[in-house]
Amino acid sequence: MTPGRLLLVVAHWCPDSMRDRVLEPAVADLQHEWIVSHSLGALASGYAAFWLTLVICAGRAATREALTPPSTAFLLRAAVAFAAGLGAATIFQLALIPTWPGPPALNWMTFGLTIARGLTLGVPSAILPALMYARRRHTHPRTADGFKIGGIAVLLTILVFGWLSPLGSRAYGMKVITLARLAGRQPGPGQTWRPELAINASPASKTWPELVRASRGTSAYAPIYQRESAQRAAFVVLAIVLAVAGWPLGGIVPEPPLWNALSWCAFPLFLTQGTNLRMTVALFAFMTALLKLSRRPSTLPQET
Repeated sequence: MTPGRLLLVVAHWCPDSMRDRVLEPAVADLQHEWIVSHSLGALASGYAAFWLTLVICAGRAATREALTPPSTAFLLRAAVAFAAGLGAATIFQLALIPTWPGPPALNWMTFGLTIARGLTLGVPSAILPALMYARRRHTHPRTADGFKIGGIAVLLTILVFGWLSPLGSRAYGMKVITLARLAGRQPGPGQTWRPELAINASPASKTWPELVRASRGTSAYAPIYQRESAQRAAFVVLAIVLAVAGWPLGGIVPEPPLWNALSWCAFPLFLTQGTNLRMTVALFAFMTALLKLSRRPSTLPQET
């Protein structure tokens, strides 16, 4: 029996150019060496050369695929749905203002802080409608495009929760202090008013690397920093879950895709108000499984 038949089967799963130019000649060399020498050493060397060549070629192909930008149409559709998801999360946060404890101060700082919170929470939650809508509306969706868009969205979530949101919180606190001092606010008798120290110690104003370093200390704030770091990690996990769920859901979501995608994203956030992340992820998983069991992939024509 001539060795290498299994290698030829493996080679057929590779692109034509790789199979014809690299892998099949490697298998032919292996078979020739076996026919000539019947040496187990030559056979082992030939198998090792084949698998090494396969790994190198596959790595180069994956690198080229990773560096190739997603199709423009897919990217635009994902961007539209992502923006719609951010808008829906922001409107949702504004609608929660009347539920705040006590009479809320309706001024520019209240609305600005609420909009910033909506945009921050909207980044991970908008991943789901972005992938669902882009896949549903694209004529020939490619898994690689979905993987790239999902990866970019997860990295954006890490950037927002790790750096942008804390820096924005710190800038907002400093702005409030400046306005208070301009208004003539002074500490009471026997008090030392140093709000900058409180802002710098606040977990919400620390970047993620600063939070990790501070949580390793022995100060009384270390457990608070640990909880804040764990919460940010939970948001990143939520972003990964939604990125993974968005692609298969895009293949079975009914029309109209954007409305259903936003509804899919908003319902768990509405039930949990975006605070109980475990419950949110559990609801997403339950709804995804329910839809998967109750619907088959749609065969309706897609828009170009």
